[in-house]
Parts: sequence; structure tokens; C-alpha cells
Amino acid sequence: MKNEVHLPPPAVPKVEVPLDLLSASKVIELQKGKNDDDILDAMSRAAGLLTEAANHTKTANAAIMGNQMKSATENLIAARRRVRQIHDLANSKVADLRDRVERKIAALEAGIQPASPRDAMQAIYAQEIRSTIAKLKPEDRVRACRDSIEQGDEAFIGAVVSGSPLLTGMTPTELKVVLDMWQRRHHGETVERTARLRTAQAQLDRLSGLFTNWSGGIYREREESIARAERSAEAASAAVDSGG
Repeated sequence: MKNEVHLPPPAVPKVEVPLDLLSASKVIELQKGKNDDDILDAMSRAAGLLTEAANHTKTANAAIMGNQMKSATENLIAARRRVRQIHDLANSKVADLRDRVERKIAALEAGIQPASPRDAMQAIYAQEIRSTIAKLKPEDRVRACRDSIEQGDEAFIGAVVSGSPLLTGMTPTELKVVLDMWQRRHHGETVERTARLRTAQAQLDRLSGLFTNWSGGIYREREESIARAERSAEAASAAVDSGG
């Protein structure tokens, strides 16, 4: 008589939702400014989807693992499958929202760039500006740019920052500083808003990664138990088929 092999039932996974996922929307809303912001609201909704999915994951796991009509291993396999479905659906919705948010933020950032030359005459004028800047001493270049910023001379600043550093004699870092000075002087509220939105966007990405790692790790320690059960089922099936 063959010795029977009894496999211990897999332990029921303990599911506790991380605090950041429970309050995901609030994490995003920390970047709220003094005015209403439709882009931030969209990110807050996306974060809320992660909270809903995390709570759904917890309740689905408890319900499926508590099914007394199935074995513990069958429940484990079914719970893991269901959690993966919840994860994939939530991540798909969050990704769609995030793509729309990214396009809106990019449009805001494009709107605070100083205008580049739009026709032949403006292009000639821009080249004259760059040529003049290139002949100045480094400290005089910065002073000329600062004066133009204060005067609101967008054509001058647009010519400087839109051309190659080789044409102005300025380094990429200097051009970045000039652009930042222009934007803060003439588009200060938008600069602050996009900074808040980028921070919120980074937080949403972090929360999404946290959700993926958390939901994907719930059954990680039970994978070997599932694999053993599957091998056992295959062996039993083979024995029946062979008549042994």
C-alpha cells in the first residue's frame, strides 16, 4: 500500500492595506494651492481609484479564502487570480488618467516659454541679438538678459534661449537660469502651479508603484505551496490515467 502524502493547507494570507494607500487622495491633495485645480483633482481621483482597489483586494481575499466549499489551496489560487484582475483594472484606469494629466501639464509648461521667431524678419532680428550677446563679457550677458526680463522684452529673451549656446556664448546652465528668471518674473503663478503638479504626479507614481508591489506580494510566500499542490494534482492525474 502506497504511503499517502498529506500536504499542509497553505496559510491564509494576511492582508493589511498600507496607510499611504488608505489615504492616497489626501497625499495628492497636500499639493493643493489657493485656487481650485482641475488637473490636481484628476490626480486625486486617480489616487482614489488606488484606495478603492486596495480595499477591494482586502475584501476579495477574505471572501474567497473563507469559501468552505473549496479547499484552502483552491481558494488561494482563486484569490490570487482575482487580486491580479483588480490590480490590472485599477492600473489601467490610473494610467489613462495619468496620461491626460501629463498632456495638460506639458501644455502649461509650453505656454510659459518665451516666443521663438515666427517669420523671416523675426529670425533675422533674433540672430542679431545672439550675435550681440556673444560679443559681450559673461557678466554683461547676464546683465543684459536680466534687464530685458525686467522690461518684458520677450523677443530678446526668446532669441537668447531658443538658439544654440554656441550662438550666444552662454552655457546651457546659464540659458536655463535665464529661462527660469523669465518664467518666474512673467508667469510666476503657472511656474508654482506646475511645480506642485509635478510633485503630485511623482506622488501618484509612487502610490501606483506601492499598490503594485503590495498587491503582487500578498501571495508571494504561498507560491511554493501552490506549486506543490499543482505538482501533486499532476501526479494524481497521471496515476489515474495509467491505472496505477
